[in-house]
Amino acid sequence: MQLPDGSKAGTNRIEPILGGCALQESWSGAAGGTGYSYNVYDRSRKLWHQTWVDSQGNLLQLEGDFAGDRMTLAGESRDSTGAPVLNRVVWRMTAPGRVRQLWETSKDRGATWTVAFDGRYVKR
Repeated sequence: MQLPDGSKAGTNRIEPILGGCALQESWSGAAGGTGYSYNVYDRSRKLWHQTWVDSQGNLLQLEGDFAGDRMTLAGESRDSTGAPVLNRVVWRMTAPGRVRQLWETSKDRGATWTVAFDGRYVKR
């Protein structure tokens, strides 16, 4: 995975699990830290669900769907003071074998958004 300037953000391995009914993402950051996400399509609600956990003790649960050329998942977390934080993550294919992931957060119920992470998946 690359940052917008082309430097390495980390390494991501995404693979199907449970007979192809879910995806597991294994993340290893270039500056340290690891994380895992589990992604599944909830057929009863017609939504994608992602649960993310990392080596800093963070938990993030997101839900959403595909619309047009992108998948958008969103969910609420809490900051270190317990205040609510909205999270919005958008994945969009930019070229064959390349996907942009833009993660934004809002501490004012969506009035303004701050980029938390902007990375590019590059298939190896």
